[in-house]
Parts: sequence; C-alpha cells; structure tokens
Amino acid sequence: MPTIKSDIFEILSTSGAKFSFMDIVKTVSREKGISLKESGKIIHGMAHDGSLEYVNELGHIFVVPSFNRPVRLSGRVVVHPPGIAYHPQKTDDISVTLSKTTSFGRGDHPTTRLSLKAMEKGFGLRALEGHDCLDMGCGSGILAIASVLMGMKQALAVDIDPLAVHDARCNVSLNRLEDRVEVSENMPESGCFHLICANLRPPTLARYKKDFASMSAKEGVLVLSGFKEEEVDSVKTRYASCFSVQETFHENGWSALLLIPNTQYPIPNTFHIKS
Repeated sequence: MPTIKSDIFEILSTSGAKFSFMDIVKTVSREKGISLKESGKIIHGMAHDGSLEYVNELGHIFVVPSFNRPVRLSGRVVVHPPGIAYHPQKTDDISVTLSKTTSFGRGDHPTTRLSLKAMEKGFGLRALEGHDCLDMGCGSGILAIASVLMGMKQALAVDIDPLAVHDARCNVSLNRLEDRVEVSENMPESGCFHLICANLRPPTLARYKKDFASMSAKEGVLVLSGFKEEEVDSVKTRYASCFSVQETFHENGWSALLLIPNTQYPIPNTFHIKS
C-alpha cells in the first residue's frame, strides 16, 4: 500500500497534467493492476489523511497533491506549509515554508522543480554565494527564497501580478527573510545579478532577453524555464547571441535551461534591499 500511495503522489506531482477523480482512479487501476473500486478507495483515503486534496477550478474538480506535509522538490529543496516541521534528511537540505496560495510556484508543476534543479547545478558551476539574485515572474517567491537559502546574499523577486506580489511577500515573511528578499511589481532599471531565474512562457522570455543580458554578471548564471520540450530550440536560438547553454533539463514534457553569459555589459551598480 505505501508503494501505491507514493506512486499516486508521484503521478500527480510530476505529470504536468490535471486529473479528475475518475482520471486518476482509472490511471492507477490500469498501471497498478487493481480494480477501479480499490483504486478509488485508496485515493479517497489519501484525501482523508491529507496526502491529496480536491480543488475546484472553474467548476471542474481535480485531485492534486496536498502540501500539508513536507515535499521534496529537488535534490536539496523541501517545501512544507506553516506549522509543519521538517527534519532534514541530508546535511545540505534546504527547508522552504510556503503558504497555500493561488500563485504559481508551489511545486506542483514540473517547471518549478526544473528551475530548482537548474539553480542547484548553477551553484556547482559558478561561485554564486554572496552575490545577488533576480527572480523574474516570481509567483509564490519560491525561487528567490531558495536562492538565498542556498547562499545568495540577497534576492529581488519581481511579478506584475499584484496577487503574486502579496503571496510572495507573505512567503518571504514566513521564512523570515525580509532583510534579504525584496518583492516588487517593477523590473529593476539596472543591477548586477550573478543568478537570474525566469520561469515564464517563451514570448515573455524573448521580451526580457536584453534585460537579462545587461544585468547578468560575467561569472553568473541564467536559469530559464516555463517552456515545453518542443520549444527548447526556439528559446536557445533566441538567447544564443548573449548566452551559452550549459545544460538542459526535462520533466514530463517541460524543460529548463542553465546558461552562462557570453559577454559582460558595463554595470555601474548592484541591487540593494530597500530599508
């Protein structure tokens, strides 16, 4: 039973698709070789014990993983809700507290997990500790928060959605990082960032290419996600004049890129948290 439950959670967490109750019941029945009745009973039990939850989106009911318990999103990053303690399993584990919000970036979409994996590789590729991070399109703020917990000196989290800005500020406060993470609705006019993260769709990524190039430190990295596998080449082509791809990551049809700058633009100032 524990194996079936973990497999169900894995299916819902990594597929990138939305499952109605009957969708996941049929999928589990088919993949695990059990009856529809037994499959439904297990899923209802997982909803009862808090492993899964039912959400209503525009009149449609979907079954989704519940984040009422610690959930590992990458090699180092584990997220958990307020009030739920997490005891690190590894010495370099990073614990991020996230409230249950409507903003993107809770960890239930592959692009969030891919971004975190690419960030971790970036720390192994370049000496990023003690420098600044820009999280463009921050959503819940998870990437900015994780970046400073990984070792960045401070981070600027930007989103044009006022609700995302509110949610990100709440999450920054939950993690007691107000002095290291600033959340804003405005893109900075200048700055020098050793880590830039952008989990956005390709047209938006294309629009920010010059901004990212002008604000990337020579010894920094750029993490891009938010696009599907068939869109990878177009994103690579768009950024080829300014950045070199170091690694490509894939999960369930979605992708992320880890890049380094080809050149360094003259950058007069660094980013400072507003007092």
